[in-house]
Amino acid sequence: MIIETVMTTINKNKTPHFAAAGVELFSDKSDRVEFYFYKDSITAENLLKTKKGVINITDSALHLVKSALIEPDFQVKKTPDKDGFYLSRACSYLQFNVNNTAEKKEKYSIEAEIVSRVILREYRGFNRASNLLVEAAVRASRIGISTSRKEVKEFLQKNKRIIIKTAGSREIECYHFLKDYLN
Repeated sequence: MIIETVMTTINKNKTPHFAAAGVELFSDKSDRVEFYFYKDSITAENLLKTKKGVINITDSALHLVKSALIEPDFQVKKTPDKDGFYLSRACSYLQFNVNNTAEKKEKYSIEAEIVSRVILREYRGFNRASNLLVEAAVRASRIGISTSRKEVKEFLQKNKRIIIKTAGSREIECYHFLKDYLN
């Protein structure tokens, strides 16, 4: 199963870097995960250099959307071992060490081992607005690769009524961020 997460890695200047990341969990009992990043991405560069990172499990569409599209400035805390950063508003986080990296055309396939699991609060889940906003961000992150800006705008407009009807204040903020990003 692949879950949508926000990954935190460490930049050269020791600041946190955020990236939306689909992470494949092999089973609830396994400590092994796998993910893919483009070779020219900052996240891949950081992981190859430091061999470690943090997978943030979040119920915030805004965190997922912003980390997919911009270099956000989220509030973070240092992990207890001071080896990484996690989102202050995360539900939980998983610290990992990279075990294996393989080249796959324009991406790296990265296998890692979970070395620490921390639950911070209950995961509340996503409402329909959150799901649609995350899907819009995934599509927006592929503008110029497999979709156009116009198609993503149409997707957002087509789903506006459902988003507004089911959204809370953070989803409304996320919706306006996406609209501004696409204009």
